Amino acid sequence: MRIGKLNTPFLLQEESLSADGAGGSVAAWQTLVALWGDLRVASDESPANLKRRITHHVIIRHRAERDVRTGQRLVLNERQFLIRAVSNVGEADRWLKLFVEEILPLN
Repeated sequence: MRIGKLNTPFLLQEESLSADGAGGSVAAWQTLVALWGDLRVASDESPANLKRRITHHVIIRHRAERDVRTGQRLVLNERQFLIRAVSNVGEADRWLKLFVEEILPLN
C-alpha cells in the first residue's frame, strides 16, 4: 500500500449513551478522530460470515493511539459506513483493512 492512495477523508465515530432524564438512555455518535483512507467497493475477500453485509473495504494506517474496532463507523460527507470487521494487512500494525457496510439513510 502506498500512502498516496489514502486520499479519502473520513471521520471515525463511536456510539455513546447518555441519560435521557427519564430513566432511559439516548444514543449519539461522537467523533473520535479524522483520518484518511482508501475506499473500495467490496470484493470476494470479505470474511465468509459477513459477505452479504460487506459493501466496501477501507484501508487506513494503523493507529497506535486509537483502537479501531467493529461497531464504530466511518463518515464521509453524508455517507455512513459501519465497521463490521478489522484486519491487519501485510506487516503487522502498519495497515488496517476495514470491512464496512454502507448504511443508507431513511428517506
